[in-house]
Amino acid sequence: MLLLVFGIFQKPLIGSPLPDVPVKKQLHQITIKPDSVLGDEEVVIKLSGFEPDQKVTLKAQAGNWRSKAIFKADSLGNVDLSKQAPISGTYRGIDGMGLIWSLKRTDDKTVDRKQKPYNGDVYKLPIIRLGKNSRVAKAGLKENDVLVAMDGKPIQNQKELFNRIQNHLESASKSQQDVTFNIKIERNGHPLTLPIIVHKEDLSKRWYKGVILGSRLIRIFLIEAEVEGKVVASTIFKQYDVAADVTELAVRENGLVGSLFKPGSIGPHPGIIVLGGASGGIISASYDAKMLASHGYAALALAYFAYEDLPPWLINIPLEYFGDAIQCMENHPAVTSNKIGVLGRSKGGELALLLGATFPKLKAVVAYVPSHVVWGGGRNMSSWTIKGKPLDFVPLRHIVKFYEHPPIRFTPMFLLSLQNTSAVEKAVIPVERINGPVLLISGEDDQAWPSTLMSEMVMKRLSRFKHPFPYQHLSYEGAGHIIINPYYPTTILHGVHPIFKFDIAYGGNPQDNAFACKDSWPKVLQFLKKSLTP
Repeated sequence: MLLLVFGIFQKPLIGSPLPDVPVKKQLHQITIKPDSVLGDEEVVIKLSGFEPDQKVTLKAQAGNWRSKAIFKADSLGNVDLSKQAPISGTYRGIDGMGLIWSLKRTDDKTVDRKQKPYNGDVYKLPIIRLGKNSRVAKAGLKENDVLVAMDGKPIQNQKELFNRIQNHLESASKSQQDVTFNIKIERNGHPLTLPIIVHKEDLSKRWYKGVILGSRLIRIFLIEAEVEGKVVASTIFKQYDVAADVTELAVRENGLVGSLFKPGSIGPHPGIIVLGGASGGIISASYDAKMLASHGYAALALAYFAYEDLPPWLINIPLEYFGDAIQCMENHPAVTSNKIGVLGRSKGGELALLLGATFPKLKAVVAYVPSHVVWGGGRNMSSWTIKGKPLDFVPLRHIVKFYEHPPIRFTPMFLLSLQNTSAVEKAVIPVERINGPVLLISGEDDQAWPSTLMSEMVMKRLSRFKHPFPYQHLSYEGAGHIIINPYYPTTILHGVHPIFKFDIAYGGNPQDNAFACKDSWPKVLQFLKKSLTP
């Protein structure tokens, strides 16, 4: 609210001039509405109380990520990011969330690391529960408590948080004794250490009554307005990675390794199996599964290699493993058994198409930056097997010169490999067998592999076989390999692969990548709604 403060003066004498009424200028102000959102929700950022036509530098900060934009206030001294383009900055054009997706990581040592709550990713742990009728001690935890450390060690990321809790649960299971561990929290800015007790009676072998982690990831953004190098206004807003009522259940049954995210609303719900790519693990699949659960889907983030006791390499992974996951979803009371789909990214997009062609119980397929053929998983071996037999694959033709100047652009090598027509014919995925609609998303400047070309091959095959269900390809000019959920930074254009250790070029540019993320996600949600809901 803007305040006008008027001076107090006495009534002037007759004939004397009316004195000037001192008026205090409006306060510089930043308003963000709403100030607490789900990760895929947009906020409206406005500035007010500035001089007409005054230049204002707006900066965003989240941990060691930074962005900025310079604006010119309108005739009323206001700036509305959803209606005005910056004069200059880390993004261009009118974009209400430009400050967020244009955040760039920096190692600036001048950053005040003691600035709490603007220290980037913060983990809240309202409750740790086990089973439906848990007796785990809540130890006085409150809704706004922020998890700082466990067992005396800081929590660096979500995987570490999960692994530490999982270790305690495994200890309780093996010893059949209660286990107590300490967590350090911040409550209203004050540190506090609390014990958490895991009762042995709360442990269950049935995965759908397994571990429930009440953790939510909060990204806290500090927004500052500067005039002539001086900060004149600041505020924060919060972005959550999952809705508050979503619960996470650890899946550890029949060799399966994953996390089921359940919506808080009354079920059953349409089910989606979520698959990451060639980086392995479960983190990337969990991000998608959390967001899907926040929109009403029972989403299973399924790891399939390079995680816990799973195979360390993407080689000869049996498709029957995924068949078991489908069956578990069918049997789960939170899932509508005849409304199950699959969503995968990159190598997981290849896998999603392959699973759809193999298991008719999957009724919808979403494949981000996928392949139309099976590729090897390394060591000149197939990624997948069925009934113990490796599937045919296209061997990648390596070119030494491309490795000499990182980041490595793998797309030219994949294009050369696709000239091996005999191998392509044997390895092509029979997508015409998919028992439902298909949605493909690709970036035309993908430098990890030619996802747009390969998606077009999928479309041509579906057309040639007169696929009886809808199919669509969303192709984005200028976008690269990393098309994710909207309103996350899109400024990372290359990175070291966690398995192969190569510095891989992803392609695209921040602006076009951001548009692809923003445009595709609501279309994915609409596609799933039409395909999996009555």
